[in-house]
Amino acid sequence: MASENLTSFISEQCPALYSWTPEAWMAVLFPFLGLVVACFARQFLERPLGIHFSVLVLLSGCLVGVAGCFVHMAELSASLSLWVDVQPPNLLLYVLLPPIVFDSAINIDWFIFRKQIFNVFLLAFILVLAFTFCTAAIVIYILRVEWPFTAGAMFGAILSATDPIAIIALLKSSGASPSVITLLDGESLFNDGSAYTLFYAFLISLRKGYHENPGKIVLLILKESLGAIGLGLLFGYSTVFFLHHVWSAKVEIGFSVAISYLAFYVAQGPAGVSGLICLVVTGLIIAADRLSGFSPLARDALTHFWNIISFIANAVVFFYAGFIATISIILFWNDGLSLKDLFYIPILYLLLSLLRYCLLFLCSPILRHTVSNFSWGEIFLVGHSALRGPISLILSQIVFHEGGVLKDNRNDYIVARVVIWTSGFAILTLLINGTTIHWLTKLFYVSNAAKKTIFERAEQRLERMMKDSLEQLKQSRWYAGTDWVFVETLLDSSISPQSKKFRKVLKQLASHSSDDSISWDNYSLKSNKPKPLRSSLPGTDRTRSFALDENSVPNEEMDEPPPEQTLLVTDGLHSQLHTVQVETDLSSEQVNREVMMEYRKRALQGMRHYLQKQYIRGIVFPEVYRELESGLDEALCYPYRRMDIFDKAEETEWGSSLIDRFIVKRVASWLWFRWLASRILYGRHRLGTNFAASLWSSITYVRSTLSLPELIVRELRAERLKCLLYLRGIELSYPQVLGVVQTRNAAAILLTIRDHTIHELFSSGEIDGQEYKLLQRDNNDRRKLVHEAPLFFQLPKTIQILNSNPIFSYLMEQNKFKSLVLDRGYRRVCDKGELLLKYRELSDGLYVLIRGRVHLESSEHASSLPIHRLSLLETESLNSMFCPPGSVFGLESCVFRLPMKNSVIVDSEVAHVFFLPWSSLHSIFKFQPLAALHVYRMAVVEWLKQTVPDADTIVSFLDEGRNSTSTSSFSASLLARSKDLQFASMSEANQPNSDTCSNPLDSCDASSGTAESPMNSSSQVYGTSIEDRVGPSSDVPNNFDLCSGNTLIRENVCCYSTHHTIEDIARLILSKITNSQLCYWNIGEYDISGDGGLVGVLVEGSLQVSSRPITKENYDFNRFTAPCMFLLEASHRIVIVERATFLQIV
Repeated sequence: MASENLTSFISEQCPALYSWTPEAWMAVLFPFLGLVVACFARQFLERPLGIHFSVLVLLSGCLVGVAGCFVHMAELSASLSLWVDVQPPNLLLYVLLPPIVFDSAINIDWFIFRKQIFNVFLLAFILVLAFTFCTAAIVIYILRVEWPFTAGAMFGAILSATDPIAIIALLKSSGASPSVITLLDGESLFNDGSAYTLFYAFLISLRKGYHENPGKIVLLILKESLGAIGLGLLFGYSTVFFLHHVWSAKVEIGFSVAISYLAFYVAQGPAGVSGLICLVVTGLIIAADRLSGFSPLARDALTHFWNIISFIANAVVFFYAGFIATISIILFWNDGLSLKDLFYIPILYLLLSLLRYCLLFLCSPILRHTVSNFSWGEIFLVGHSALRGPISLILSQIVFHEGGVLKDNRNDYIVARVVIWTSGFAILTLLINGTTIHWLTKLFYVSNAAKKTIFERAEQRLERMMKDSLEQLKQSRWYAGTDWVFVETLLDSSISPQSKKFRKVLKQLASHSSDDSISWDNYSLKSNKPKPLRSSLPGTDRTRSFALDENSVPNEEMDEPPPEQTLLVTDGLHSQLHTVQVETDLSSEQVNREVMMEYRKRALQGMRHYLQKQYIRGIVFPEVYRELESGLDEALCYPYRRMDIFDKAEETEWGSSLIDRFIVKRVASWLWFRWLASRILYGRHRLGTNFAASLWSSITYVRSTLSLPELIVRELRAERLKCLLYLRGIELSYPQVLGVVQTRNAAAILLTIRDHTIHELFSSGEIDGQEYKLLQRDNNDRRKLVHEAPLFFQLPKTIQILNSNPIFSYLMEQNKFKSLVLDRGYRRVCDKGELLLKYRELSDGLYVLIRGRVHLESSEHASSLPIHRLSLLETESLNSMFCPPGSVFGLESCVFRLPMKNSVIVDSEVAHVFFLPWSSLHSIFKFQPLAALHVYRMAVVEWLKQTVPDADTIVSFLDEGRNSTSTSSFSASLLARSKDLQFASMSEANQPNSDTCSNPLDSCDASSGTAESPMNSSSQVYGTSIEDRVGPSSDVPNNFDLCSGNTLIRENVCCYSTHHTIEDIARLILSKITNSQLCYWNIGEYDISGDGGLVGVLVEGSLQVSSRPITKENYDFNRFTAPCMFLLEASHRIVIVERATFLQIV
């Protein structure tokens, strides 16, 4: 059936295509859909499936064709209807072919092409002509297709055009010789032009009203070819002349685009010659000039620009080819097409592939005895590399749109078969030839031993340089929390990044790093908080806690550049700029407002340039880069304002959405949303950490390169200090988050260094182009894995923290007490700024920080409002400001019923707190006395810190190597404080087995042995009573006569000695706190007996103590309530008026 009206014919067979009224703007939907499919296939499907992305795009076009015929898709259906009948048909040729051909022409190796020019013309003209007529004979006489010979020749001309882009890309990656690559590249360029010339000549002969005449066809071919060559020379030399007289990258690249389309248009239209041949010659003239007409900046961008344009054109062509092929099958399936026509596709592939091999065999005497001396294997590779691509597909689509003007009814079958067979032939060449080229290249090319040796040496040098950079990076405090095992595995060149083993190892390492939780091995009895973490941040000492402000940190530490600034410097001029000192006076008094604004702009612009570099290197996360760019834009818009980039980003919570904020703040306490809120919160911390680190490094860079006024310097210092405080808070509360960011940054830096090193090896000639691309591809794969397989982390759970906490460790050892603690306590979720405990109020229990971060404030005006971090620095140090997970609050207050000395305020977005009421904990003490002993010890230590600031040091010193002493020697060491004491000799005489010490903090061991620690025996804790140490109305003589001096009686101290201060008593108790035991005293009246007296702390209840020994006269009683320190010698009387608990030093 003749298709006089193609549109009406398509609407009858595919009604869904015309279900929507098309408009002009809808035409862009189809090509952009094809481009999206191509990008997705190239990025995610090509390498895993091992199939060229063009095949996937073409198959996707087939699916769109099927859906377009039978499914109503609104605007997309309208867009398909516009593309199914493109008018005029040559429009695709003018729009899509020039960038594909011009890109290949200007990037050809002219030196090798000049030597291969005879072989190129042999394959591009003689071989194409022979292949065209032989194809027509095969189709008509072997397959018995009822076509006129001109139709068969037209089909042969379509299949003669090979794809230059796909061939060259595959051969370069496979390691073929440059001679073979250049020969195929030149053949693809010129046979596109010759094939189009033949196609156009035979297509005209098939039109109605045209009488076939072989002489006319030959003259038409000669005119098209020779005229195109002459016109191409004119355009080429004119372009070279113009490019040598301009020096602007935009103008040069823009002119190249204009020339590519103008040369094709002028030749194909007004001149009436082959536009493809003209465009190829134009591109070769530019390539012969070695692109010297382009400026250095334009040359760097030219290749990338034309590669992108060519990729877009290829994507649209293959997507459109699949669409038209499917439409053709549907249109003509019931009008003459059958399964036999589809079966002809593989037969044609086999016959025409064999035909190309035979023609190349006939040309082998010439190819084997020319300059290149091709081997038989290389000739076979040339025959196997004839992939069909966009040129053939575009020509077949022109036939589809020309079907209505062909001569007779048989041409319906010509149109359908040409479109279907061309698409199927292209798919098979890409699937079979494209996937086997790499294997054939390895088969025919024996590896060059010398080349292999040089490449191995280059790899060894690369590994040495990476190892040196890795060791240098390990010494940086910026990356102290990095998982170096993960980084070293990522850089291991012995494992391919594409192997499953490599990905599996990285996943295992990522899971292993996530198991790291807070280590409580160093949790000391000295405090209810873990030891300060080893700082990994700049501007801090690795063994000391954070400094109060920048003024107390040496300038060389605060201005210490990030390691990437020193590791990635490859420009000598850039390093020299840091040493240039400009003598200027930039004091704020002499700089007016306009100049200050301009300096602020320059500083912000410098920060932006540095951040752009860091983003390209992969150090700055995309989300963080977006927020930083937004903050810098706002700061540049209002240069008269102070810099507040960090504060504004923190207010928006690092760019999180409103839904994320609602989940974290409102429904985080709900059981079903807790996990989701935690994931969102940890992701936010990751972004915040990267934001603070990136802003810090950019400010450090600007400070090291610009001379700025003092006012701008103070603003930069303030911003940098905010970053420092945030990072320190994350380091304390979420060290896993900081470790993940540091690991990813370290990997990104080292991969960037590796990329620069590979480039240096290529620039120095130590590796060739093929090896350079191989190493670059490997490096890009590893860089991709950093994002595909990021490190995960899991924070410790509530039970883990309680098990590791000294206060709860004894309770959690046994299941019955564990369940008791978990049942009586509960978990609270607190928002930012919430007041957990208020200054000078009593705590009703113990608060254990599980997740998040809080800070302490000693102020009567503490409120639930969050306090600005910088204002806290005026009165607080950073270590006392932030408290990490596992910290316990309210211990001293609830045990001794004392008011809080600090307010506890939530500083993070969300904080999870485990709360155990004091009444519940006190009831547990009846079943677990060891827990009671530990809690009271911890409470005493916290209470005594107000008297002895270095209480932590005393306890930790005793923890390292303590030697228990008896009560008698213990008292003797205290009372013999000075050699000038009159009773020192009496003490020595009465206690011959003890050693006298001049310092009350020194421990003295008795020869009779040491007392057993109560930690090893529960009976000494629970069963000890006052009767074991004192007896009622005892007449034991006094060993020490202290009645001559005044007594030391304070509200919380009872010491009947004038030789000891409150600090002495506190230090004594702290130094022996690990040898203490609990005594439970009943109501009664008792006298102290024995040699040691009574030393310890009243932790619960009250009692009365005689003001003088009972051996003296006229004594009265003083009343003391818990907490109270006691230092009494024998013969004092104690009256217990209510049941009391005493922590006694043994």
